[in-house]
Amino acid sequence: MKTFFKIMGASAFVAGAYLYSRKETPAEFIARTKKTLQAQKEAVSDWQTAYTDFKKIDGPF
Repeated sequence: MKTFFKIMGASAFVAGAYLYSRKETPAEFIARTKKTLQAQKEAVSDWQTAYTDFKKIDGPF
C-alpha cells in the first residue's frame, strides 16, 4: 500500500510538472488530448478505407 501511494504521488508530481512546463491547465490538456485522439482516429479510419479500396483493385497480376 505504501508503494501505491509513492507511485501515485510521483505520477501526480510528474503530471503537474508537465502541465507547468507547458503552461497549460488540466482542462486545456484534456481538450488538446481529445482533439489529438480524434485526429488519429480519423487518420486510422482513412487508412483503413484506402487499404480496403486498394485490395478491391483488380490489377493485371
